[in-house]
Amino acid sequence: MTYSDESGSIVVADEDTMSKALDYEYLDVAMLPAFMGEVLAIFEGNVGILNIYSQQNNPKSMFCQTLITHIVVLGLCALMGVLSYLAYGNLIQDIVLYNLPKNSNFSTFVGILYMLNIVGSITMTIQPVYGLFEKKKQR
Repeated sequence: MTYSDESGSIVVADEDTMSKALDYEYLDVAMLPAFMGEVLAIFEGNVGILNIYSQQNNPKSMFCQTLITHIVVLGLCALMGVLSYLAYGNLIQDIVLYNLPKNSNFSTFVGILYMLNIVGSITMTIQPVYGLFEKKKQR
């Protein structure tokens, strides 16, 4: 099995590394704060909910829709995490971008897309503020 180590270079796992990697820890309490940080990063776009809520024709149905969406996203993230952990064991790194090999065109492209995602999400967070200014102007 090949994997990307901490320095970003692609390494072929030997027998000793494979045996250590597949020694699963099902619950590591010391990593609970890091896990909660990952969960917060997954749901970082929630600030856009206020803007979406204000644009709904029937805002009362939004709670149920948001709950279902969060459950689906949580299930998909948990599934991908479990599959990755079962495939690579302890060799998998917490941040997905660190698993990609450094100095490759693909990892650079993924990093650029991630940066554009973060920059583009700023408009979602600022929209409710614009809505407040527009309401104040109309009065």
